[in-house]
Amino acid sequence: THYQTRGTVRASVDVDSYEAYYIWWAAAHDTWSLGPRMGLVWYRIDLGLTAKLDANGAPVSGIGDSAAADLPTPTIGGSWRWDFAPKWRLNADAGYFPLNMSDIDGDVYHARLGVEWFPWQHSGFLLDYTMDRVKVDVQESQLKGTLDFNDEGVRVGYIHCF
Repeated sequence: THYQTRGTVRASVDVDSYEAYYIWWAAAHDTWSLGPRMGLVWYRIDLGLTAKLDANGAPVSGIGDSAAADLPTPTIGGSWRWDFAPKWRLNADAGYFPLNMSDIDGDVYHARLGVEWFPWQHSGFLLDYTMDRVKVDVQESQLKGTLDFNDEGVRVGYIHCF
């Protein structure tokens, strides 16, 4: 038997990310530098699911649920910088971090390519394309699952160097 319905469900996703990192320029020359990079990207993920119309198409309210989670993601790798003009820099970062603890098996990948403009001595602005990927498998007695999270795109920001 086939029953036709017209239910509507609304899903929402909100992701906030905060990043801090440190680069030690092990090889520093007049126009370029190369060194190891360590950092942390902190994600705050909010998910929601709400029913708007029931199976007969009638409006409903109060039916839904939401969940929130924090996802701290370490980033370890290398960084390269080239000062191609006064106050302008081209940057590239890449990194990998394995997450292998007891029943958790995963990988974190990080890549970034961007340009920076420093109108002041220690402060400036950046425009870059960043890709972070977190893939984690959990196999515990009470919890089994996979998280495959990709965060990528163009970003604009402020940068301060100490």
